[in-house]
Amino acid sequence: MPTQKKQDKVLLKKKVFSYFRQNFLCNVQENCNNDSAFFTDKEGMRKSVKENLNEFLEMIFNHIEESAKGSESESIFEGLFDDFDVNNNKLGSTVAK
Repeated sequence: MPTQKKQDKVLLKKKVFSYFRQNFLCNVQENCNNDSAFFTDKEGMRKSVKENLNEFLEMIFNHIEESAKGSESESIFEGLFDDFDVNNNKLGSTVAK
C-alpha cells in the first residue's frame, strides 16, 4: 500500500503537469507558430521554433527538470515529462534519438 507521501507526490505531479499542459503548451501554440519565434540550442545555434518545435520542447522540459535538482521539489519534477513524446511526427523530426 502506498504511503501518504508517495500519494501526495503522485497528486502533485498530476497537478503540475495539468497546469503546464493548460498554460505553457497553449502559450507555445498561440505564440510560436510564426516565423519570428527563435531559440538557441545547446550548441549555440539560433533555430526557428516553428521548424524545430520538438527540439524546443525537449530543451524546455530538460530545463524544468534540471532547475529542480537539489531542491525540495526535485522528486516531483524528476521524470515529469517522460510520457511526452517529443519525437512524435506531428512535431517534426529534429530531435536526435
